[in-house]
Amino acid sequence: MTPKQASDLILSSVEIMNGGEIFVPKLKTTRIMALAKRIAPDKDIDIVGIRQGEKLSEEFISDVDAKSSIELDARYVIMQPDQFNKYNEIWKNAKQVPKDINYNSSNEKYMMSDKDLDELISQYN
Repeated sequence: MTPKQASDLILSSVEIMNGGEIFVPKLKTTRIMALAKRIAPDKDIDIVGIRQGEKLSEEFISDVDAKSSIELDARYVIMQPDQFNKYNEIWKNAKQVPKDINYNSSNEKYMMSDKDLDELISQYN
């Protein structure tokens, strides 16, 4: 997530929030090795292994959260379970997230292509 994407998410979420929601942006993910090889293709990469407590992937919406989540254009919204039935009144264009969404950083469905990664890197060159 770029700094601009983060600030855009925060500012636009403040405008639509009701209170207590968790806003999850719809973003593509990448593997750190793919990013490192695109940024510095001629450099050697030392693999030091996983550190204690380090995660290999991030779960953005769990199976449990999917039951009380909705989908908007650029984000998902995880609602408090007691507020979920009220979402139709707040976000008329929302739809319920599929129960089997499996939105996590290791899901190939959400991975950046080489072109996506190149476009992201070019924003900083």
